[in-house]
Amino acid sequence: MPNQQNRGVLLRSVEGLPIQIPLEILQSQASLGPIATLVWINIVAMAQVSKPLQIDGLAEQMGVDKRAISQALALLADNGWINDEGLEIQLVIPGFME
Repeated sequence: MPNQQNRGVLLRSVEGLPIQIPLEILQSQASLGPIATLVWINIVAMAQVSKPLQIDGLAEQMGVDKRAISQALALLADNGWINDEGLEIQLVIPGFME
C-alpha cells in the first residue's frame, strides 16, 4: 500500500456549485477562529485545482505547525464544515441545502 501520508488526502468540492468562498465561512470565522477559517479556504482552493491536502505543506504555507492544522480540521469537522471520510474530505457549508 502506498504511503498515504506523502500523497495527502483527496478532496471533493462542494457539489453542484462552482468553487467559491461562501459568505457563511466569513460569518462563522469569529467562532471558528482564524486558523480554521483559513484552513477551510485553503482546502477549497486546493480542491479547485485538484491538489490533495498535505498537512505538512499546508502548515508550511500558512506558517503554523502541523498540530494547528490538525486541530483546525477537527474543529471544522465538529462544526459541520468538512466531512472527513478518512481518505477523502468532503467540503460542506453547514445549513446549505438543508
